[in-house]
Amino acid sequence: MRRTVMAGVVVSCALVLVAGAAIPVQRVALSPDAPTRTTTQVEVTNFPAVQAVGGSVNVGNLPAVQSVAGSVQVTNLPLDGDGNLRVAGAASGPAFRFTKLVDGLNLTDGDQYVIGPVQTGGWRTAEVYLRMTGISETVFGTNFCLIADVLFGGDDFHFLNVSDTSTCYSGAGTIRTNVLIVPVRGPEITLRITTPSGPQGNATLEAWLYLSN
Repeated sequence: MRRTVMAGVVVSCALVLVAGAAIPVQRVALSPDAPTRTTTQVEVTNFPAVQAVGGSVNVGNLPAVQSVAGSVQVTNLPLDGDGNLRVAGAASGPAFRFTKLVDGLNLTDGDQYVIGPVQTGGWRTAEVYLRMTGISETVFGTNFCLIADVLFGGDDFHFLNVSDTSTCYSGAGTIRTNVLIVPVRGPEITLRITTPSGPQGNATLEAWLYLSN
């Protein structure tokens, strides 16, 4: 009985010594420079195939259409000379066109000359300048005159717009000038020169056409 008690005392002392000799645990913060685990790419390839879905979607909660009544008036739009709206950035055309119709046309009495037609579409005013230079002397007391008719129209149809009979000369070297100003009334203009029979003479004619808006 005494041995049993002594043995229990020895065992209890041994347990106390073992408990007192346990390894201590210390908490240590990890260093930022400590090695880390290398990441590895993971690829997933067993996704299901794309499935086609058919059908319709009905959205029914849109607001109703609202009716708006009234008028809008804009008065500061840029317009050209004909009242057409000008578009920003569009290149503007020339303000006039000057063309020589005839140079040194020899005129004799009793003849008629048709000059043109010249396109006049898009223009508003036509001015015809005439210059006649006498070459030969006329019979004493007579004048050599021309009749200038300005015709407008198109498609082989021309109508008289203005006629002039005041361009005359009475001696060699005489220079007579005249200008006819008419509104454009068609897509073409034609100048018709007539020298009536009668006073004999000879002259040269130059003519210019000035178109403008």
